[in-house]
Amino acid sequence: MINRSILAEQLLTEIADVSIDFLPKITDMIRTIKRKLLISVTDGKYSELQLKKFIDARSSWSDLDI
Repeated sequence: MINRSILAEQLLTEIADVSIDFLPKITDMIRTIKRKLLISVTDGKYSELQLKKFIDARSSWSDLDI
């Protein structure tokens, strides 16, 4: 089972050292992900398999230089 408070703490840890100038962009990215992907899943536009592939791809994001 996923513990929401642990994931929230991990997210806060990840952004703790990010310049405040970039935080609005990160917030926009999160909103876009919610709006374009997660909300679309509930609307039936994306299958559960597509959502799983998206979640599984997160490990490949770790090498990105933002």
